[in-house]
Amino acid sequence: MKIVLRPLRVGDADTLWQFEIENRAWFERWVGPRPDTYWKLGSLRKIVEAKQAETDAMYPV
Repeated sequence: MKIVLRPLRVGDADTLWQFEIENRAWFERWVGPRPDTYWKLGSLRKIVEAKQAETDAMYPV
């Protein structure tokens, strides 16, 4: 299997949001609870857009 890392894009938000929803309990146990607004798809898109504007890249695997 070939794995390719690339910077997170706004187009990834839907898939990332679904993954986070399915694994919410794990994330809240290890990352800590997030505000209720985080769990709305539009909020995650805004977070991804903001991350793209930063110089640090996110590479979800």
